[in-house]
Amino acid sequence: MLPNHIEHHGIKGMRWGIRRYQNPDGTLTEAGKRRYSRSDGNLNEKGQRHFSTFDKNGRPNGLTPRGLAYFRSQGYNLQNNNDPSYSLYAYSKVSSPSGRDTFVPNVSAIGQDIDAATANVRQRSGQMMEDTARAFEDVNSAVKTAATSKEAHDAAMAYMKRDLVSANMVDDRDLVRLSAEDAAHEVIPAYAKKTEAGKRVDAYIASMQQFYSDAKKETERLIADKKDVVIGRDRDGIEYTYKDVVNATIAKASDPYLAYVSRHGVWEIGMYSDDIPEVDSFVNQLIEDFSKT
Repeated sequence: MLPNHIEHHGIKGMRWGIRRYQNPDGTLTEAGKRRYSRSDGNLNEKGQRHFSTFDKNGRPNGLTPRGLAYFRSQGYNLQNNNDPSYSLYAYSKVSSPSGRDTFVPNVSAIGQDIDAATANVRQRSGQMMEDTARAFEDVNSAVKTAATSKEAHDAAMAYMKRDLVSANMVDDRDLVRLSAEDAAHEVIPAYAKKTEAGKRVDAYIASMQQFYSDAKKETERLIADKKDVVIGRDRDGIEYTYKDVVNATIAKASDPYLAYVSRHGVWEIGMYSDDIPEVDSFVNQLIEDFSKT
């Protein structure tokens, strides 16, 4: 028979009634910040796991009571540790309205829906990047074909005659060159689009428009009726809503270069970002032939 005895398991420096890592209001103590936070103030991996509950497959599916207290102290409008109203996927790094990165906790299956949508956008974005590279090759090919076309040359000459002869400026060399460049800008893309390569470029443009249309619809579906719900504040004290975070999350899943190409146009970028000798020859030939008229 064992003698009566009392055992107490603790750690060095432990004091009765004093929480070592977390205050009663959910905020972290200085020791807790060192243990669970990164230098930028966000939770590190240990902190994320400490405040999470997990399903049988090891995926985060909610918050522990301490996790709920912590996120409430950070301004998250959570009702309970499985709140179905304001959830996103597990501690995803997203941009708040002030531009600062923040972490948003996963507290329900809605987060998995957003995660799946984001993965789909990211996958399609990667495919679009490959298609973009091929589209620029097609632009280059189509422009070269158009710049060596007699039909395009004749159309550009007609453009210059309308532009200069009617204004009686055929002897101004600077204006002649400017008119030739304008004619090339107007005529070459029009004839380039008629080539087989040009038709592939227009098909690419249509697919990009569809990509952004689908991403917009997916965002609207995810936001649904929760778009104006305030789910937290960033470190600058600026509130952000469910809509803000979902928009930022979906947007960051897409390569920013795609947005640049969509905004400026694949024809414009492809035609003028690269030095295409055939275009220069086209302009010079226009000037030479116009001087003979």
